[in-house]
Amino acid sequence: MDAEDFLATHQDLAAGFSWSVRQNNMSALNTHDTARAGTVMIDGGPDVGAALTFCLPGVPVVFAGDEFGLEGFKGLAFVRETAESSVLVFVTREAADIVLDNSVLSDAQLEALLASPLHRSGTVTSAPAQPAGVEGVYLRADGISAGIWELPGTVIPAG
Repeated sequence: MDAEDFLATHQDLAAGFSWSVRQNNMSALNTHDTARAGTVMIDGGPDVGAALTFCLPGVPVVFAGDEFGLEGFKGLAFVRETAESSVLVFVTREAADIVLDNSVLSDAQLEALLASPLHRSGTVTSAPAQPAGVEGVYLRADGISAGIWELPGTVIPAG
């Protein structure tokens, strides 16, 4: 999309809302309903988009995983943590697979992902990662699916 089309689209959408509403709307590059910005934008696009997110009217929102460059078209995997527990959530709108390696999660957490999930809908499966030289877990779904695994080892920072 070129700059003129972007501006025209933005103005068309913004015209439907009062200024007070626009000041309180979320301003996000992507959400759970869209492909990741880092996947569909040209090189440098996510950086420019982030600047706009924080400068245009509204409340800037960084969608889970964008802060460290997650990519993808079909879903997202993310970790939710509290002081008491931690879970990994894998959801997808269509067939998808990801490899979580030991640069992302600890060995104990990766091992926990090989157990049955706390919740499963659809065709979510987990297995040891197969690519040579990769220590991790391969998560796969053949269609719209969700899986939630409890992860050990939540560390609470000293306050």
